[in-house]
Amino acid sequence: MTVGYGESTPRGEQTSGLIAVPQNVDHAFAECGRRLGGGLHSAYLSAAAARKNAPPVSQIKLELYALVEDGTVVEHVDAAAAELLRGADQRHRAAVRNLPDDRREQYRQVRRQAARPEAEDWELPRSIEAPKDTGRGRSKHLYSKPDGTFSCALNAWEQKVLDEALAERGVVAWLRNDPRKDWSFSIAYEKGSEDHPMYPDLLVFRRDRGAILCDVYEPHSLAYEDGVAKARGLAAFARDHGDKFGRIQLITELKRGTFSRLRLEDIEVRDKVLGVDGPDHLHQLFEDG
Repeated sequence: MTVGYGESTPRGEQTSGLIAVPQNVDHAFAECGRRLGGGLHSAYLSAAAARKNAPPVSQIKLELYALVEDGTVVEHVDAAAAELLRGADQRHRAAVRNLPDDRREQYRQVRRQAARPEAEDWELPRSIEAPKDTGRGRSKHLYSKPDGTFSCALNAWEQKVLDEALAERGVVAWLRNDPRKDWSFSIAYEKGSEDHPMYPDLLVFRRDRGAILCDVYEPHSLAYEDGVAKARGLAAFARDHGDKFGRIQLITELKRGTFSRLRLEDIEVRDKVLGVDGPDHLHQLFEDG
């Protein structure tokens, strides 16, 4: 079967061969269902069969199989779907915010089905489940005990970064960004051609010329194998969304007690990190300060 694809007129053609016995046709159609998900294969069949002068059902099933097998078609469809989602999301985002929690969660799940991660409004709950009391209590956490303090486990790097941030004039609050919670703040990074979430350790909120800015701090050891991928991901986030934040910094310890920061809010630094080609290159950027 030869299938054309494109907009109103075909822009190219691909061929896909399959022996059209009923068992093969049904197997191919079921495979389309597994790959597309959400019953989209059945929706395609229903829509195609309802057209005037529609071909036989078996031919429609094979047509869909050929389309799904063509990576170029899938890319075009993903891109078009993402554009439709972004447009609808922007038009109705204010209305969605006013829906009950369970309804808002449905819309979040739709966004997360995109081939590439889509930006979402960050919604914090009224309260969180706090960890067991570990470490010393600190003030100004977004969530606190009745005495106004919050305690959590922090390693030596995180303690140093946090203490320096809280000592700065204008700081009004901070948040220990626990990973993989429903409310966690996450940034996408690409590793092995797949997208993964990263959870910057510390978010600090400070007042600057009448506005509240959110600073993102990620203390990260260069010994971790995901260091380069996460550095690029954080730099890409700074490029795409940095105008909505204050500082976006990747921090590491070069030698005991000596820390270096890559200030990704700086365009020149950000572009250098986006071009990192390996651990040694990233280490050199930290050495250069």
